[in-house]
Order: sequence, then C-alpha cells, then structure tokens
Amino acid sequence: MSLLSLLERSIDHIPECHAAAVMDLATGMVLATHSLDDEAKHQLDLLLPASSELFQERSLAKVDGALSSAQPPSHRPSREVLLVASGGIQLFLRGSNRSDIVLLLLADNRVSVSGMLPSARRALGAIEAAL
Repeated sequence: MSLLSLLERSIDHIPECHAAAVMDLATGMVLATHSLDDEAKHQLDLLLPASSELFQERSLAKVDGALSSAQPPSHRPSREVLLVASGGIQLFLRGSNRSDIVLLLLADNRVSVSGMLPSARRALGAIEAAL
C-alpha cells in the first residue's frame, strides 16, 4: 500500500484527525502528506520543518535524561511528542524500527488522546512496514 493510501486510512481511522504527514528526519524530506482542507495543509507546511528540530532539540534530550535518571536505564530517546494548542492537537511519532521516520497527525481538540494514540501507533507501524 502506498504512503498516501496509508495516510488517508489513518485520517479515516483516527477520530477528529484532519491531516497527516510522513517525514524522513535524516534527509529532511517530506515523504507524503494528506489533509482534508487547505487550512490543515497550511498547518502541515508550517509544522513539518519543525519536526526535525523537535526530536533533535536539546530540551527534549534534557527531559529524556531526567526521565532516564528517575527510571530504569533506557537508551531510547523519546518517540512521541504531543502538543496541545488552542487550535488543535499535534502528535509527532518517531518510528520504533526506523527512528528517522516521523508521522505527524493533526486533530481537533475534541479528540480523546487515549483513543488517538493506539490508532496513531498502528498507523506508524503500517507506514514503517511499507518503507
């Protein structure tokens, strides 16, 4: 299945989701995007360049370091970042098998995050398998 088809399916299966994109952090290349409207497409265009910086940001590394000192040792960096803003929810998921792949999902504030995460993780697994 193509990446575009997987993104379309993700939007259909994730409640209140209106845009999705896949990016390769290693190259900075956007591999696929799909949105239900022009405003969501514009949001993706603004957020995708920040994806690379988000996972390489020193503050995220500091949070990872603080968490690893309080928990059993784990050398795995953060894989999921959830941002909640007045305009909606942005979920950034880094691949578990391919840490250079990021799935970005945009959803309405009405979405249940606990309902969104399992569907988003399944979508990322399918995307990783397709690459």
